[in-house]
Amino acid sequence: MRILHIGDTVSDVVGAQRAGIQACWINRQQASWTLEAAPDYTVRNLKEIRDLL
Repeated sequence: MRILHIGDTVSDVVGAQRAGIQACWINRQQASWTLEAAPDYTVRNLKEIRDLL
């Protein structure tokens, strides 16, 4: 089974990673990621997620 958690907040990404789940950050504002542990994937909108699946 493969799981990808998709969220738009830092807590979404960090929570998924702490649970051992790959995380995709929806970065609509094109903000900079400031934490050491970066998301596994970053997309700008929901349409881009199709390419990951």
